[in-house]
Amino acid sequence: MSQQKRLILGMASGFGNIALKTALNILMIPLLISTLGSELYGLYVLLIGMVELVLILDFGFTSSIISILGAYRSTHQNQEAQHVISMGHLLYIGLSLIALMIGLLVLPFIPNLFQFPQYTHHLASICLWIILGESVLTLYTAYFRAILVAHCLNQWTNLADMVFSLAGNAAGIVLLLNGYGLVGFLLGRLGASAIRSLMIVVQAVRLEPQLFRLRFQFHFATLKRMTHQSLHAMVLSLSILISHKIDNFVIALFLPLTSVSIFEIVFRFLGIVMQLIIKISEGIFPLFSQLAAKGESDSARRFFLRLSCLNNFVVCVLLMLIIQFYPVIFRLFSAGEIPLNPTLPILAIAVPCTWSGAVQLPATYYLFNAGRQHYLTVTSVITAICNLLLSLVLIKPLGLPGVALGTLIPMLVQHHGCLVRQSCKDLNISIRHYIQSVHLVILLPMGASYLLMHAALPLMSLALHPIIQLALIGSWTLTGGLITWFLLTASEDERAF
Repeated sequence: MSQQKRLILGMASGFGNIALKTALNILMIPLLISTLGSELYGLYVLLIGMVELVLILDFGFTSSIISILGAYRSTHQNQEAQHVISMGHLLYIGLSLIALMIGLLVLPFIPNLFQFPQYTHHLASICLWIILGESVLTLYTAYFRAILVAHCLNQWTNLADMVFSLAGNAAGIVLLLNGYGLVGFLLGRLGASAIRSLMIVVQAVRLEPQLFRLRFQFHFATLKRMTHQSLHAMVLSLSILISHKIDNFVIALFLPLTSVSIFEIVFRFLGIVMQLIIKISEGIFPLFSQLAAKGESDSARRFFLRLSCLNNFVVCVLLMLIIQFYPVIFRLFSAGEIPLNPTLPILAIAVPCTWSGAVQLPATYYLFNAGRQHYLTVTSVITAICNLLLSLVLIKPLGLPGVALGTLIPMLVQHHGCLVRQSCKDLNISIRHYIQSVHLVILLPMGASYLLMHAALPLMSLALHPIIQLALIGSWTLTGGLITWFLLTASEDERAF
């Protein structure tokens, strides 16, 4: 399969994955809140967040394998690629065992650490063991994900994620509604996680048949290169986790679990926007390493600007839709269990957070593959520390908006004052040219998208379910906007492609 087809399939499957997750979130979040209540839903949010905490024990080797293996395969250095494959597998076996042992040691103490009501302690203990199983399995599977993404075959990981979403939610609903509660729902997720892992492993082995032919040979040069990149990627991932995910744990330390639900429900559907942007971008990630290996700086410059422009346009359209229909969306997500007004300040801060994170993604990808890992690491660590400190300082005087502000302020400084600026400098792109190519060029397509959205508003008066109404208006607006964006901004080469 050609590189172009792989990229198209990866992006298309990414869109499908996010569309499915969005639909399931709209269905599942109200059901979970109404069935479990806002307190147990807050517990559920924290439990799912712990899966991402465990994935930090990946130590950044996923990004390292994607970058290095993609570069070796693109330059036909097959022996070096085999060293990466073999040592990577051994590393992930060891990391998974480490995660399991750490989990066994710390899980008994977690229920007493946060502001859990006393009646939830036993339930939380049972759920934590289930989450540990899912976390370790997901961590091990991350190695096989890296193999597929390094070959620009992320459509298989997207397909596996879709199966996980469908099977996990279906099994979870059946067990939840049959009286097994939160434990049953998490068991459904665990079973679906096993199916997802099997699908990813099978496709990775078909691509690289030698994956399970482990060679216990020490290749110092390979390990040194992997470790060099992975250490930076690990710190970067940890910093992103602190900047985006630790907020729920900070809230749980100082405020009731219901506050976790309020904060999470806003960032959850805005998080869907961010997931979509990541799915658009992740197929391009290995291309940056391949272009760097070949020294094609002009192509890297074009990719950087066009991907930044695409991300900027898509995130702006999606945020416009969310702001326009926020009351309707919120009622669907909250099932009437959470008041609207306390979420409005959170929304006002979360929107620029989401926009900033989406626009800076190409800069992060470029810098990581261009040997700027140290710069990424330093700026990310500073951002994460400032985020955590600001959230801790502001949560008492300002409550939930203080936590959100503690995330927004350092994020804007890092994303646009550091990452985008440094990428432009390395690629010889003037700030004026960047603003013209990424921001100003989308003004006309955004205006067209705004008109398309308003032209579709009469659909809201039809006797259709709000989900169907929003899906029709959103699809119409985004599709029409993307066509307009492409027609107005595409180069001759892109039109020919």
